[in-house]
Amino acid sequence: MIEWLVVVAPVAFSALVFGLALGTNPVDISLQEVTTPSALEERGYAADTIFELLERKIGAIVDGAGSARVPERIEVGTPDTAINAYAEIVNVEAPVRATQRLLNLVDYIAEIHFMSGEGKDISATLRIRDSSTLRLRKFDRINGEIDAFEDLLEQIARGIVGFVDPYILAAYLYSESDQNPSSYGPVVSYTRQMMVVAGQNFLPWFYNLLGQISEQSGDSNLAIGYYKEAIGTDSRFYLAYINWGHVHSRQCNHPARKNERWMSVRAGD
Repeated sequence: MIEWLVVVAPVAFSALVFGLALGTNPVDISLQEVTTPSALEERGYAADTIFELLERKIGAIVDGAGSARVPERIEVGTPDTAINAYAEIVNVEAPVRATQRLLNLVDYIAEIHFMSGEGKDISATLRIRDSSTLRLRKFDRINGEIDAFEDLLEQIARGIVGFVDPYILAAYLYSESDQNPSSYGPVVSYTRQMMVVAGQNFLPWFYNLLGQISEQSGDSNLAIGYYKEAIGTDSRFYLAYINWGHVHSRQCNHPARKNERWMSVRAGD
């Protein structure tokens, strides 16, 4: 009996962990560690609370972007699913996460550490590592005040979303600008910065966004130029075709353009 337990129990445990790892949805980034000073915990910001708040803020950014692009998968903390709840109950959550990393079901892992400063000052460090090699891919230090802790969390959420899917963050910043040309500067700057470092698959989306901004700013010709760039990057990028068509439609319905067409017809007569 003892020999059977020595041989079979570890195999059964491994099979359970492996099965649970395969049963959970793959994610691009998993926030696996949060540390907080007592000053935050005294105000109700324990690690579990911060997990939940960040999950909500990240979801709000993705939803607020209002993008047709399907955002990447972002997991914060432990998802509220039956299989993850079971892993937690039987106390195998840690090996399940490790197995997911070995199976390349998690691309990146993140950790956040909060530290108290003088007075009401507080800072946070955000580290994002490659799941396979644990190589550091992103490091941010964000400073704030404990009375404005929600604003600090907002910056962290934006940092996580911007790392995983920079276009979604750009679209969110655009949606937050109230469609006011005077507020487009930061959006354009961020978009151009990300175009240099982001992958090729993001380029048509960035060009399309710049086209939308140009349209809203009243420069139709520049907008058409950006839409052409988007199509040149990906000939199947349908959004740029649609937006380009909308610009041409508005130009053709403009009173001055209508008059130009009427004059050209008269000249033809």
